[in-house]
Amino acid sequence: MTAHRYAARIHHVLATALAALLWSSAGMATSPADEPENKPWTPTAALVAEVEPQLRMPRDTVLGNYARYYYGEYSDGHRLLFGTFVRKGIRGQVAGVKIVATSKDVPGIHDGSCAQINVVYDADMKQVLLIRCNGMA
Repeated sequence: MTAHRYAARIHHVLATALAALLWSSAGMATSPADEPENKPWTPTAALVAEVEPQLRMPRDTVLGNYARYYYGEYSDGHRLLFGTFVRKGIRGQVAGVKIVATSKDVPGIHDGSCAQINVVYDADMKQVLLIRCNGMA
């Protein structure tokens, strides 16, 4: 497994664990509904346009300064929208929305602080579950 795939997988596992914790603390069922775990789904531009105004960006960051990659996966029977934002100019990134099929289509930066921002949004609950900068080495 490449370092990028490993980082993407860790990102997914942490987001899934957070979602499961939120569901169980709210007294909601955590068993998958009709869709298999981790099955991809394709977000629409309309969904992304609905989500982005809800994002409270980390301090000293501006949404428009990032290439914003979005993909969807089912987790615990819910559609989770994953966002990976990479600061424009890094590795030739151009600001704007890019809807991709899976996490394999998302560039990754190891560490990098707010050069990369990770987002998880529950499309069924219409709730931002996570928005944070990458860690520091």
